[in-house]
Amino acid sequence: MPVAGAAGFGACAAAGMYWLTRRRYELRAEAAALAAIAWSGCGCFVWDAAGGHATFLSFSFAPWLTYFIHRGEDVVREAAAVGGLLLLTLVEGGTYPL
Repeated sequence: MPVAGAAGFGACAAAGMYWLTRRRYELRAEAAALAAIAWSGCGCFVWDAAGGHATFLSFSFAPWLTYFIHRGEDVVREAAAVGGLLLLTLVEGGTYPL
């Protein structure tokens, strides 16, 4: 996998975890940043990217899926976001996360 692709998944994972922990769980910025670093830098993503197991990198969308599933403000918009993320997961080759 190209470095830019792996970095993109890492950035998506970090942003998703930061957003989830700030909005849903109402953590302080420092704690949310620590959670984002831990999630995006965990061995699962690093080793899968290094080993060429791109089908597992779509697990980086999990915080975004969790956020949109539990948000519950505008059901139609959240359902569209979840559907779009699941479609993106499938297009990225992530059959295991589905």
